[in-house]
Amino acid sequence: YWWWLGEQCVRRSQQYSKVAGILSETFKNVRFVLIRKMPKPEEVILVEDENGEVQRESMGDDVEALQLYAKVREAFIFYVKLDSRDTVQILYTLVDKQEDRSEFGYKSLGTLCWSIGSIAGVLDVAMERTLFTRIVRTLLQLCRDCKRTSERAMVASNIMYVAGQYGRFLQTHLTFSHTVCKKLFEFMKESFDGVQDMAVDTFLKIATAVPRNFFDMDASQNGTPFIEYILGNIDDIVGLLNFSQINIFCEALGRVISAGPENYQADLLQRLMLRSNIKIQESAEVAVNSPLLAYTSDHLKDLISVLKSHVAVAKTVGPVYLDQLSKIFPNLEGYYRFYVSAINNEVNQNGPSVINHQHVRLMRAVKKEVLTIFEFFIINSGASNSQSADFIADKCLPSILNLVLEDYKGSVPAAKEPIVLTLVSACVNALPNHLNKTAVIQLILDNTFDCTVEMIAPTMYEFPDHRKNLLTLLKALCHNCFEAFLECANNKSDLIDGMLWAIKHTDHALMVVALETLQEFVVRVSQSGMALQFFTAYLHNILTEVLLVILDKLHVSALPYHCAILVDIFKLVGQQAWDAPVIGGGAVQNLLKECFSHLEFLNTAQAETFIQASLQATSVDQYTIQMQDFLIEVDVWGAAQENDEADRLARLERERAIPELVRNQQGTRYGDMANQQQ
Repeated sequence: YWWWLGEQCVRRSQQYSKVAGILSETFKNVRFVLIRKMPKPEEVILVEDENGEVQRESMGDDVEALQLYAKVREAFIFYVKLDSRDTVQILYTLVDKQEDRSEFGYKSLGTLCWSIGSIAGVLDVAMERTLFTRIVRTLLQLCRDCKRTSERAMVASNIMYVAGQYGRFLQTHLTFSHTVCKKLFEFMKESFDGVQDMAVDTFLKIATAVPRNFFDMDASQNGTPFIEYILGNIDDIVGLLNFSQINIFCEALGRVISAGPENYQADLLQRLMLRSNIKIQESAEVAVNSPLLAYTSDHLKDLISVLKSHVAVAKTVGPVYLDQLSKIFPNLEGYYRFYVSAINNEVNQNGPSVINHQHVRLMRAVKKEVLTIFEFFIINSGASNSQSADFIADKCLPSILNLVLEDYKGSVPAAKEPIVLTLVSACVNALPNHLNKTAVIQLILDNTFDCTVEMIAPTMYEFPDHRKNLLTLLKALCHNCFEAFLECANNKSDLIDGMLWAIKHTDHALMVVALETLQEFVVRVSQSGMALQFFTAYLHNILTEVLLVILDKLHVSALPYHCAILVDIFKLVGQQAWDAPVIGGGAVQNLLKECFSHLEFLNTAQAETFIQASLQATSVDQYTIQMQDFLIEVDVWGAAQENDEADRLARLERERAIPELVRNQQGTRYGDMANQQQ
């Protein structure tokens, strides 16, 4: 109820202004209760157990806990917007009680900090500045005063959570942001379980939000850029972190380096990756000089960790990674060939079941990390940098189109790496001019499509990554290499059948990729010179399959995509003569009548009304509404489907009206936001 009333008062302020005035004292109590009852956000991984001890706990897949936090956070934002001054006053009072220790405790401090973090970006800049500095200084003092390790860890988790939410403040307060980062570096040395994880995650969030801050002068370091301080002390900072934490740290620095001056980036990256490159070279020498050692678990684990560091940097640093990749490319290609041969020998000698043995899984992991490095580099550099594009075309593509694709096709199903499909998609998106040739597209499809379909066709749920990635590849080919792709599709009818089969998936992500691919294909074909030939062969099949999916109640959330495809088809039909065979209005009308005649729940009048509306459809939004009304009228949609759709539309409208409800994503750069506000 309070969530609903708060939303109404904010979104309909004129109608509810009297209500808000009358209930102002009640709303003050609501704010206080929401602060006291604020659930734990996903980012906070330290909790107090039933015995009062602090321990690590992650929400993971606890959907109910995540939904509860989201709902309480939204309600709190509503009441903050109704009276921000009263909210801040309540928060100050509670901060005072933590400061004088009259209410100090994990739960009270936690709910206070979670509440403050949940309204980042909601208050005006001046209020936010005062509130943030007040709570952080209080937390820092509490952290210094804590004697027990668990208490210090508890306070540290709240410092990190709050600091990670207020990128807008850190953007304009350089000294404070440097101080916060140095405190994070201290937390990276804490032994209490969970503190180091939160420290590196918060550092990544800050590096993503305000990367340019790291190039401003650090007053405590003789006026050198803060990034110099970090690289100069990197061994000490990451000395107690495990491999996965170091990789997150490297990812953060990759984001920082990508925001720096171009003539400065290569030197910074070289210093960051120096030790990793030395280890890669040493591992390559082991494979040549002591091949038996290269198969051991310890060697493989060390190699995987080093490759993951390069993955983290390639993911974030941008085109400058070309300098690093060109140095390690021969070694990466050598690793891939070496372990492809080793895995094939294992399968030939011991059968497909050996794929699940630990040493083979580790060898596959090496292959996967090598492919991931290439994928991130191509995604982040290939289309935006001519030098990178030339390197990909000259060095990467030959290996991918031959070595990698041949390995994918020849591997047993359990050993086919789904990342191969997304890697090829990245190549297609980055270098369409190099690949838009029928022979090349046919080579790609011959090595990916049939063998993947054989894996996924028996069920609708096995190999989910392969399913999605294959559809992503088809979408990339359709978008970037349409002429060659269409020619291949004309000679390979199971491509069309595969796209129509894919839209029947009930997993939303798979469903959406399949429908987007089919829609783009339909639109591109209708604009090509082969439209009449293609739709004469496939229009009836596409129409009936899309309508069947709409009518089965399992794909409600994808209705706008279905309607978009149908509208594109009906527009094409409207451009033809009424009596044209197969794709004329008369032929399509007869087809729809025949389809609907088999539906017992649909009478003739309802069918004819809907068919006429469909043949005249030109607007996707309008046709979607007509389709919803039709499905409700004929009882295909019940109350549950209707309510789900209404909830979805209401949520979108609410987020448009109150943008603060949408949490800042990790990719937000507050420097850009600040410039826009100014």
